Amino acid sequence: MSPPCHAQCRDRAPGAACRGRAAAPVSARHADPRADAARRPGQGDWRADDGSGDHAGRRGARQAPEAEPRNWVVAKGGTLGFSARWNGEPVDGRFALWTATILFAPEALDASKIDVSIDLASVDTGDGQRDGTLTGSDFFDTGKFAKATYRASKFKALGGNRYRADGTLTLRGVTKSVPLNFTLDIRGDKARARGSATIDRTSFGVGQGDYASTAEIAGSVAVSFDFQATARD
Repeated sequence: MSPPCHAQCRDRAPGAACRGRAAAPVSARHADPRADAARRPGQGDWRADDGSGDHAGRRGARQAPEAEPRNWVVAKGGTLGFSARWNGEPVDGRFALWTATILFAPEALDASKIDVSIDLASVDTGDGQRDGTLTGSDFFDTGKFAKATYRASKFKALGGNRYRADGTLTLRGVTKSVPLNFTLDIRGDKARARGSATIDRTSFGVGQGDYASTAEIAGSVAVSFDFQATARD
């Protein structure tokens, strides 16, 4: 027979509980509900983390979408012209027919591009005889080369509303790099673009035979444009 657990239990009635017996230890899983939650991930307690230190911040983080260029439609009334010197006198002209496909946004220069097509037979210098000479085989030779094109997909912001396009001009079947400086003012869905470039006509073969000399007709020709456009995106 085992001895009583405590001296004061010696006189207890048969079947009575021992008043001096030590209380049973509380189960560890009921000791502290908060500690239990900390050991069980996914129960809503902030301590149930994966050790990265920014669990909630990662859940709320969202990657900003990349900017895309806008599609611009050129409005009627825009001008595409040029200025040259013939016998020391300025000769200004324009092209009445031209089209432009423009995808552009200042915040998406890497994805922007422009494609301009010029109907060379639409040249107008205000002198019909001179225009006939320009469309002939010695100059534009529109019978073989009806159009000139300018394409650019590389742009650089120069500060403010100023930009530079590094594109290529194809004229009389010759393609050359031609940088183009321009300004762009955007107000909502409306924009105005103005710019200019300088080309050497002789490098494109514009001016054959006696006209190849720069003594009478300067080799440098300034090209300029001014137009408005509306975004369609």
